[in-house]
Amino acid sequence: MSLGLVSCISLRETKSTFSKILSFSLFTRDSAMEYLHDCELLKIEDILPFFPDFVLIDDFKDEICAALEDYNIHIEELKAEMEEATKSAESIRDDIRELRCR
Repeated sequence: MSLGLVSCISLRETKSTFSKILSFSLFTRDSAMEYLHDCELLKIEDILPFFPDFVLIDDFKDEICAALEDYNIHIEELKAEMEEATKSAESIRDDIRELRCR
């Protein structure tokens, strides 16, 4: 996807557009994986709803596991950021207490 298109259209709108295109496309597991690799905005959870109910999740096990690992990494990064923000807030509170005591 070209960056020019993304700059003109919000990422949410672009993702929504790709999802609508996929909803009208009949595709196999292999072509779905091509969509995932071609469009960085789409994730496995975006395309799973477009498959019929009889499609086995086992067919997407590797992709689902990779997505869960990515989410886990992101969660750990967010936890680290939260800990850092908490420490900064505590430091600021301590500084304010010290200033009040002067």
